[in-house]
Amino acid sequence: MKHESRLVATNHYVSHEMKEFDEPHFWHSEMRYSSVWNSLLRDAPNINDDKMRKLMSTPYPYGPCCHFYSSGMGTLRSMIFDVSEKKVKVSFGPPDMNPWYEVDIDAPIGLKEIVCNYDDVEIDNPEQFWREMD
Repeated sequence: MKHESRLVATNHYVSHEMKEFDEPHFWHSEMRYSSVWNSLLRDAPNINDDKMRKLMSTPYPYGPCCHFYSSGMGTLRSMIFDVSEKKVKVSFGPPDMNPWYEVDIDAPIGLKEIVCNYDDVEIDNPEQFWREMD
């Protein structure tokens, strides 16, 4: 039987061992982390690759995908690692507007330019979005 685990990361430390190194982080990071973690808990153990990609493509505040590039917070890439299969699925730019690529960790990658689509959206409540958290 295959044992599956999930690891979620946004832009702040959540482990007790690393918290001492965390500088103040922002509200949006907590919101994006919580949206992903809660979705995984709600859908477990029935989470699959399609659900993960849909989750990663869900726009903020209901998911982690951000389009606030002029404000300094736009999704640059989203990645799903399958360590047992040694594969990475990656979407460059916001995944709700760009395709996913699969990379075999054992295969040579080579260099390739990928042009991304994106929308630049204004933050509705910048004071809340950029609020520092402890």
